[in-house]
Amino acid sequence: MKLLSVISLQNRIFLFVGTLVLAVILMLWVVVRPKYEASVINERLTIVEQLQNYSMTGIDQKFGEWTNVARYVAWQASSHPSGLDLLLRQFMILNPELVEIRLSSPSMKDELSSRNTDYQPITLNIRDADWLPSKSDTSARIAWVYISDQGLNLVVVRKQFRLQNIQLAVTVVADAKAIVQSLENLPLGDDYSASIAGPSGVVFANRSSFVPEHISQSPDEISQLRTVSFQGNTWRVITAGFHSSDFWMIVAIPEALVIKPVHDLFLYSTAAIVAITFLVLVFGWFVSRQISKPVSLMVEDVEKMSALDFTHPIRAPQLPELRQMGKTIETMRQALERYHRINVEKIIFEEWKNRFLMSYSEDMIAIADSSDRFTFINDRLLIFLRQLDAAESITHKSQLVNHPHITKIKESLRSEKSGSLVVRLVQSELKIAVETRAPLFFRLHDVAIHKDNEDLGSMLIFHDLTNEREIDQMKTDMINVVVHELRNPLNSIMGFASLMLEDEQQKPEERTEFLKIILNSSQNLNMLINRFLDIQRLESGKVNFAKEPTDLSLMIRSLIEFQKPQLMKKSVSINFVEDDALPAVAVAPELMHEAFLNLISNAVKYGDSNRSIDIALTGSGGNVIFSITDHGYGISPEDQTKLFTKFFRVTSNRKAAEQGGTGLGLAHVKEIVAYHNGSIRLESTPEIGCRFTVTIPQGSVA
Repeated sequence: MKLLSVISLQNRIFLFVGTLVLAVILMLWVVVRPKYEASVINERLTIVEQLQNYSMTGIDQKFGEWTNVARYVAWQASSHPSGLDLLLRQFMILNPELVEIRLSSPSMKDELSSRNTDYQPITLNIRDADWLPSKSDTSARIAWVYISDQGLNLVVVRKQFRLQNIQLAVTVVADAKAIVQSLENLPLGDDYSASIAGPSGVVFANRSSFVPEHISQSPDEISQLRTVSFQGNTWRVITAGFHSSDFWMIVAIPEALVIKPVHDLFLYSTAAIVAITFLVLVFGWFVSRQISKPVSLMVEDVEKMSALDFTHPIRAPQLPELRQMGKTIETMRQALERYHRINVEKIIFEEWKNRFLMSYSEDMIAIADSSDRFTFINDRLLIFLRQLDAAESITHKSQLVNHPHITKIKESLRSEKSGSLVVRLVQSELKIAVETRAPLFFRLHDVAIHKDNEDLGSMLIFHDLTNEREIDQMKTDMINVVVHELRNPLNSIMGFASLMLEDEQQKPEERTEFLKIILNSSQNLNMLINRFLDIQRLESGKVNFAKEPTDLSLMIRSLIEFQKPQLMKKSVSINFVEDDALPAVAVAPELMHEAFLNLISNAVKYGDSNRSIDIALTGSGGNVIFSITDHGYGISPEDQTKLFTKFFRVTSNRKAAEQGGTGLGLAHVKEIVAYHNGSIRLESTPEIGCRFTVTIPQGSVA
């Protein structure tokens, strides 16, 4: 007691803490360590056994799967042999780890096989001693084969059966890569040994300093835990047999590796105790009372910042040593608060900007969450959904994609990985058939994002392909018509030219007649080509026809006079009325002559006999207007939309379809009128037949 009375409180604390630390260290190494070491060894070995059992379960499952493949192929060969070849190919596609499936018989030369082309051809030389019986199928055997030149570990399952007194065998060869990886990647440290053995020896062993052949193995020693000395080191060895075959698994781990964490733990614990004690004794006693409170206040404020709450100022400590730290943290808080506010505003702005852009996009866009429910639908898609199914509200992606009116024409799938995210892109072409409407065609981009097999959401983009399909069809139709129209005069030219060459004794008058026909066909062919080229030149805008003041009334009267033979032949009369004192108009005379001639000749051609045609030339509202009403067959509303298209022929009216023509006339008229900055309009009813109205701006009047 006298000794304690002369020792200061500070020294008493040093003495007490030192004694306590020494007692703790002795207790750790003398009392706790042996018990903890035994507990850790048992626990680690239990973990090793669990890892071994888990690995063996996976291997047994693989053996069972490949045995089931052999069993199913044998059953299929017995019950449905006709589809066996397709079945083997399907198995190879669905099971990429399969190298080959072979159906053979000792009494037959031919065999049926299917091989995975990702692997090189292999030759199996398996001894009878290497075959082990399958425990799940008494007629099946299993063997492990290593192909050294390819570095392949293979598992071979062979099942024998009889079919109509013929001995057959199904051989399934599978790549044991997954089994090898599971044995090589056990979380047991750097120098563990994992191997598979059979009655004839070890068939596989991972890279380790331990040699599994060192263990004398017998069936009675399977499923035992042993301690083995090898090259001066002690190893803990666990063996266990598989449920699917007579193979067994040997796992060996160095005992030093098992108890190393115990030594490290107690060594590091002792060092930490000593270090912490030293720091506490040297520094803690002097500064604890002075800094504990301001530090605790700063910790409270910083914890709010860690929760992304930057609105609370950091309270400045009273100690000069800590005051600068408090100011620095406060400066950081203010900067983070500004950045956080700006970032939030930016995120909100970007979100609304993206929504605005998607809302007014020409494509139809929708965004779905992880449950496939739509969280955003732009205006175009919303209108389309109402047209697609007015009776039911479409709220989920599956309702839209699998809608009965939507048919997938073709589909492609692509996946990309970005960090921990997997982006899955499905691109499809869709045909959408809605009642009372023509079919629509769309290209669908379905972009889905996954993380750790969890669906985070997706975006659908519908791009309209309908117009492109219609244009493609129009191009195809135009080419067909061009070929058809060019074929007739060419056939005439070729046919009569052949006749003239083959028959050398033709009369002069016959040769003259044939030459006239050839000339006439050539002229028709040339006219057709020139008409088409004229339209193309007018459409391109690269041609320039000279304009001059032209009396359109005189031009029309001369064209009517030119049509008199056709008018008399069909008993058709023309009533021509015009405004008085119409001025001359600056036009390209040859083009306008072709336009009026085409309209007047069509009016005569497309109508019955004994009728009248009304032609009017007037001026109104600063325009010169030419109007012709044929009182003829008329044109259906469907054909009216395509009437001015190149090579289009009216087919809805039988009488109109019987009349000949190239389908270029009205297309040429349209381009001529457009060249003069005018317009052409069609009206068609049963009462008037067809009425074409051509309007030329008054600005062209001289």
